[in-house]
Order: sequence, then C-alpha cells, then structure tokens
Amino acid sequence: MASLGNALVSKILGHSAAEKAFRPWWDNVEDFLVYGLVMLGLIVLPTAIINGTPLDCNFCQRDHCAGKLDTNRTEPHEDPGFNAWWVKKYCTFTSVDEFILYFPYILLIMALVIVLIERVFVRMFKAGLKLDTFYNLLVKESLECATPVGEVTAEGVTETIDDLENSKIALEVSHSFSRGSNYFLSYLLRTLCEFIVATGLLAWLVWRGFPSIQKEEFIYCDVHGFHYECAGHPQQFYMYVLFMVIAIIGVYLLCCFYNVIWIFFPQMGVLSSVMNEYRAELRKQANAKKGAPKISDKQLLGELYEIYYNNRDLKLLLDLLAQSSGIAISIRIMALFDKKFRTKSEPMDFSVTRSGNEATVVFSDPRTVKEFFLKIPHVSIIYTLEITPPTPTSAVVAFKMSEDKSQHISQVDGSGVELEPLNNFGISRKAHYYDLDPTKEYVIRFCIIVNGRAIARRSEVLKVQKTTDNDYKSPSPSPIQSGSDEATSSLPNQEWNSGSSMAALGDTLVNKILGHSDAEKAFRPWWDNLEDYLIYGLVMLGVIVAPTAIIISTPLDCTFCSRSGCEVPSGMNLSQPQEDPGYNTWWVKKYCTFTAMDEFIIYFPYILLIMALLIVFIERMFVRLFKAGLKLTMFYNLLVKETLETSSVPIGKEISNNIELENSKTILQISQSFSRGSLYFISNVLRTISEFLVALALLLWLLYYGLPSGRKGPSLYCDVHGYLYECAGHPQQFYMYVLAVVIILIAGYMLCCLYNILWLHIPQMGNLSGLMHKYKKRLKRKARADKSEAFNDKGSVFDKQVLGELHNIYYNNRDFKLLLDLLAQTSGIAPAMRILTLFDKEFRDNSLPADFTMNRDDTNLEIYFGDPPTVKDLFIEADEASVTYTVEILPPTSSKSVFAFKVGDDGASYTINAVGDSETPITTNECKLRRTIFTGLEPDVEYQIRACTVINGRAIARRIEMVPSSQKDVTTIENIP
Repeated sequence: MASLGNALVSKILGHSAAEKAFRPWWDNVEDFLVYGLVMLGLIVLPTAIINGTPLDCNFCQRDHCAGKLDTNRTEPHEDPGFNAWWVKKYCTFTSVDEFILYFPYILLIMALVIVLIERVFVRMFKAGLKLDTFYNLLVKESLECATPVGEVTAEGVTETIDDLENSKIALEVSHSFSRGSNYFLSYLLRTLCEFIVATGLLAWLVWRGFPSIQKEEFIYCDVHGFHYECAGHPQQFYMYVLFMVIAIIGVYLLCCFYNVIWIFFPQMGVLSSVMNEYRAELRKQANAKKGAPKISDKQLLGELYEIYYNNRDLKLLLDLLAQSSGIAISIRIMALFDKKFRTKSEPMDFSVTRSGNEATVVFSDPRTVKEFFLKIPHVSIIYTLEITPPTPTSAVVAFKMSEDKSQHISQVDGSGVELEPLNNFGISRKAHYYDLDPTKEYVIRFCIIVNGRAIARRSEVLKVQKTTDNDYKSPSPSPIQSGSDEATSSLPNQEWNSGSSMAALGDTLVNKILGHSDAEKAFRPWWDNLEDYLIYGLVMLGVIVAPTAIIISTPLDCTFCSRSGCEVPSGMNLSQPQEDPGYNTWWVKKYCTFTAMDEFIIYFPYILLIMALLIVFIERMFVRLFKAGLKLTMFYNLLVKETLETSSVPIGKEISNNIELENSKTILQISQSFSRGSLYFISNVLRTISEFLVALALLLWLLYYGLPSGRKGPSLYCDVHGYLYECAGHPQQFYMYVLAVVIILIAGYMLCCLYNILWLHIPQMGNLSGLMHKYKKRLKRKARADKSEAFNDKGSVFDKQVLGELHNIYYNNRDFKLLLDLLAQTSGIAPAMRILTLFDKEFRDNSLPADFTMNRDDTNLEIYFGDPPTVKDLFIEADEASVTYTVEILPPTSSKSVFAFKVGDDGASYTINAVGDSETPITTNECKLRRTIFTGLEPDVEYQIRACTVINGRAIARRIEMVPSSQKDVTTIENIP
C-alpha cells in the first residue's frame, strides 16, 4: 500500500516538462485535489479494519442488546464461551459494513481511477506522442531559448531562431497535425469521462457512504444465535474524513465542468476570443471592398485556417499553451507556421539608409498591430530596433505603445540606448544611429514584442560603404538577411505500519515545505524561511506522536469500579453496582475509547499533520491560481540569476555577460511583462492574509477546544451499560506538552504572517523600500527647493517628473517593487540596486563615479573622481551598505593595477593598498575628489580604465574610459555600467 501511495503521488504531480507546459490552472487544481485525496487515504490507511481487525466483542448480558439486532429469536442469557479472537474476526467480516471495512482502500482506488483515466486516454489516442513532438520541436525552443532576442552579430553568429524558421521543423510539425484530431478527442473524452466518474463517485459517497457511517456507534453481531456487542471501529473518524472527501470530489467536479464549458465555448479562452475577433476583422475588411466577390474562410485566412481554425488538435494545444504560459508564445508559434501572418507582423515600409557615420531607419506599424494585437486584453506592445555591433553612442531604440495607444517612452538603455516615443498608430517612425565605423558592417534588427515576448523580426544588413559621400539604402531582405525571431522567456518511500505510515506522510509534507525551486529560494525572505521551519516542526511533532495514536494502538486499560474502589464522577447519574459484570476486557477498552475519550485526544496526531497540509496547500494554490510562479521564474531566469552570479565577481575581474545583458532587449522584455497587472503582488497579499486567518483560527480552536480536552485528570471514567469503569493509559500529559509546543509554533507562524502583512504596507520596514522611500523624499525636497517651473507640484505627475523612469519601474509597479524588495531581503540590497541601474539610465549615471578626469604622460596616469549622487543621497543612509570605489587599468601595468577606495559611514574616504600619495583626498566645495596614480605604463599602448561603484562586494555601476597612447589626447569613448 505504501508503494501504491508513493506511485500515486509521483503520477499526480510528476508531470513531464511537455505536460506542464500545457496544463491550465484547472488541471493544476485537479492535481492538488487528487493529491489531497491520496493524502487522506494514506492518513486513514493505518486504521483499516481489514488489516488490524480493531474490533473487540462482548457477549450481550441481560437486555443490553434488546432491539439492536434484526432477529425474532429470544436473546440467550448464558455466554456460549466462544473463542474471543474468533468472535471478533467473525463479527468483523459479517457485521461491519463493507464501506467502512474498505474505506481507506476506497479513497486510494478513487484517486487511482482518476489518474488512470487521464493516462489511458493519452495512451489510447497516442496524444502524448503529439504533445511531446509539439513541445520538443517548437514550444521548448520558445520557452527556453537561452539567447536573448537581438544577440546576433554581423559576423554570422548562429541563431536558434533562424535555424528554426529556415529548417523543416515547422513543416514537419505542421504535417504531423494535418490529419486526424487525436489529441482533441483524447482531451475531450478524458474530460467528459472524468466528469462522469466524479459525478458517479460523489453520488455514491452521498448515497452509500453516509448511511453506512451514520449507523450506531457500536456494532451488534449475531453469532449462531448468540448476540455480541462490538466496539473499536473508527466510525467518527471516518465520518470527518468522508466530509472532506465529498468536498474534494465536489470541487473536482466543478473543475471538470468548467473544462467542458471551456472546450465547447471558445469565447472563454483568451486566445480563442482574440482569434475570433481577428477573423471578424478580416471579414469586415473583405466585405468593405465594393464589388469584391465573397470568399470563404479558407481563402480569407490562408494558412492560418488550416493551422488554427480548422485544426482541432493544434488549436487546442495553442489554447492550452495560452492559458498556461500566456497568449504571446502561442501567437509566436502561429507566426512560425503561417508565413502570411508572420509577414503581416513585420514593419511596413521598412527602409534603412546609411550616410557616412550615420544611419536612419524608417518604418510603419505592422498590420497585425491594429488588426490583432490591440484586441488582446491588457496588451503591451514594444517595437525595438537594435544595431549590432553596438556603436559608442547608440544600440537599441525602443518604441512602446500603452494600452490606450497614448505616447509613452520605454526607458531601457544598454550601451547608449536611444529612446523614442511611439506616436499615433499608422504613422511613419524614425530611428537614428550615430558614430558608425565606416569600415564595419552592421545589422539592423526590428522586433515586435507583445507582453514581454518577441513575436516577429526583420533584419537588414548595412554593407560597408565604398564612398562616404553617397547614402546607402539596404537591399531587399534576403532569406539570410530577414525573417522572424523568437521570444526569450521562461515559463512529490513510504513504508506502512502503525507508526511509519505517518512518518511517510510527514516525509512527503517536508519535501513540499522545503523543496523550493531556485527561483523561489531567491525571493524567500527570512520570515518565509522561518514559516517553513515552523511548519516543518509541526510535521515532526505529528510524526513523533504518530506511534501513540489512540485510534490505532488503543492504549487504554480499564478496571471495574467497586463501591470501595472509586467514586462516581460528577455528571454521571448511575447507581454504582457492587458486582463485576464480567465483560470482555478488550471490548471494554475499545468501548471506553470511543465513548469516554475526547475526540481531540483521539485524533491529535492527525490534527497536526492536517494543519500542516492545509497551510502548505494554501501557498501552492495561490501561486498556481494567479500564475505568480510563472512571473517569478521568468524574472529569475532572465535577469536575477545573471545578476546574482556575475555582480559579485572579485575586484579586477569582469564578466562580459553583464555587458551583453545591458545591451540586449532582455531588460525591455522584462519591463514590458511587468507593465500590466499586479498578479504576483495580489497573490502574495491574498496568500499571506489567508495564512494569517487560518493560523489565527487554528490557534483559537486549539486554545478553546484543545486545552480543556487535555486538562482532564489522569484517570478516565466510563459508563458501560450502567457499570462504572476507571481507565488509564492514554498519553494525556504527553499530548499536553506537545500541544503547548504546537500552540507556540502556530503563534510564531501567525506573527510571521502579521509581520509580512505589515512589511507589505509599510515601506520603512524593508531595507530596500526604506532606502528608496528616503531617496524619493530627498529628491522631492531638492526639486521643490529648486522651484523649477518645469515641475508640476501635484501628486503622481510631480513624482514622475522628479523620479523619471524609476517611478514606472519601482515606485508605481507593485509586482516589480515586491520582487526587488524580496530580493533585497534575501541577498542584500546590492543585487536589487544592480537591477535598478539596468532599467533606469539616469539612476545608473547617478551611481557612476562623478567628475571623472584623467591626465597621462608617457609612463604615468593620474585620475580624479568624485562621489556619485546616489552615494550621497541613497547608499550612505543604509546602515548595512559598504560603499567602495574601484579603479582598474587594463591591460595590467608592471606596477599596481587596481585601487580601491572605501567610503565610511560619515562620508569620509580612504584607499586600500594604494601607492604614492593617492590616499590623500582633495576637498572641493561640493564633495571629495579621489586621486590615484597608475605607474609603469607603456608609452605606445592604449589602456582601458574601469571605475566601479561597489556595494557590499557587488558592482552596481561601471564607468569605462579609454586612455590613448601618450601621443594622443585622453578621450572618453563610452559610459556603460
């Protein structure tokens, strides 16, 4: 049975990567419901009557069993002396209702049937083969492509996207879906079958289960005309479990019903709704042409008709992919299949001209923007133009269209990124590139990004000009020079016996509690980790007390109370007989266990594990329902992972990935994906509030019901048909100690939830949000002190004018702000600050060493620089921030090549391992200028100077200067972080 439970758990939540990519929220909810059904089955399994035969039976004396048995025979008054063990086995298999007898197995078999339905239909219709083929050839490339859109050079770097579009893969996949509807039929029949089975199970549980469990508390058995009264079966426990099972099956039934409605009414799907509107728009345009003959949908839609509208398998897969990973990735795949749709997604009137060291790009909006993309709810559209290799002053021009089509500038800079407003729809747009090298060949790449994912691309090559006087216009795109592009995105040993069964369940819970992904770990602050360990302690307490579970071991032993032996407890109205009735001792202990003992004590170990299971279930459900995990994983994979791994390099070591990251459109894609909605913030707030309310309810219930139950005396008095028994053996005192620890754990968990709620709404409590709150107030005071007429001192308008792009990225973006605040709590403020500098050029410039000047002779280089504005306005306020400036020369000289200046809490500065008189700062009226001298330079060698602002050992911003040979003047060629 342990193997069955383990196999069910692994089958329920152990889906392949292909299956996970196409599982919408209702399928995920169904998985957790079946998982809960398995957990309940594992919990009640040790109580299975057919295994342990917990019944003990007593011969009915006098009229104790009168009217309890359906028989007309007179009740014998003499005990026949049957073997007691034989009687209990006989009554177990003749008088116990079969529903109660096999109840634990019924739960596990129900879960097994539901899991098998899905697997059987997948195998029968070979739907899994189609699913894997589609995922491996196309979707995996779109979801996991490690090369950001735009990371290509004119030297011919191989691109996954071009290979994908120029190969036969799209044709092979399209052909495999051109015949039959196996996957659609499999999915439809599976859903209908699950709905019918769930309905049948629910009706059977209500019709058959309730009457069986609601029978009398004790079992009366006729053994060859002799009547016995039996006790020991966990009837009340099974009743509580049955209530939970009916609730689980009911919710599962609702999910199946919703799935059926979703299949038959395409308007409920986000992709189907948009595609229907797109077809209606094209039909409207076709009917608007006077004199034009009516055309069919196949003629109107072209390849898209066969790919989506008339292909039930591919349509269903794309609809499911849109539900699980967003609509943009499904649109991207349709663009791969349909050349016409892909062409309409490319810019119109696209032209590139080159004149000397300048280039101009002119284009108009793609047709699909108005016909298709603007019909997507909460859409965010960005056009990007990128030149590779980047020039010293420009790399990426970004045009952003907001949902209301108003003008908006997307501030995502890399190496000198230019920004342009996206004006009214339909007009021509221009982008300019300067400082081109006349001897180099460049590639201009246009990309349309929808909701953070690239949909289509067009590229043009700028050939090397033979003459500088004539403008050059790029040739028509060839298969090598133009095409479409792809988005960069991201998208539970058990062995059973009376004690180890609970341990196995505890092991499963521990894996779910502490088994977080790398992305989840990066954003789990100390209070979330503390909550994990508190629930871990709750599970361990449940495992510890599991062997003492009264419902399994029945530890009570009882003795008859004679007149001189004990007194009648208050509340018991009976005359105490003087003679022992001679009842079966084993029957008496079972009888008293289920009549005199408090239910809280009986089910205490199960209560602990169910409380832990409930809290874990709350967290996982909110993450799945709001797709918060998808957003978090995308943010981690595309940006945070790079920052955490590359921003802590030792002084003097640099990694080119950071430069490429800043010069790519990765930042733009992330910024756009977080520009709509606050799903992660809402999920976090609702999850925390729900956990707090559940913890509060559990704490109050334990105080109100648990403590009084455990405070009763060491002896338990039991009335057995008018005879008084005194029982002992229940671990009451032990449970009291455990209960005290449980109350402390729940109280601590509730305090963590309360702290989290306060942290979410009081900025000063967060180390990053507190700093940024002070920084905002300081900038606003400075702006008001300047009394500039350019600032409109009114609410959010004023904030946006003062804070610039930082207002949109951090202060006015709840999802992005929450993720950065959580990252600062787990990894310190430096990685979060580093990410902010990537997204906001002005904030990055203000973090660079200021007033940077260099003076070189043949063998020496003297450098002066001052404090960045953010050090004086922001970092110096952080108690935990250690600010250091590093200056490095490359290639290294024969003498010292790296100098470090550490800024003290009072703003003073000193050097580490400096040479000469460089430890002496020069004071100016505004700030201190740091001075350093590099010696041993080669007169005819050009050098590169890298000046970094380092916070807590992590580079926040970097300034790069080129030092020509001594025969030339010192000039700056670039300023990048």
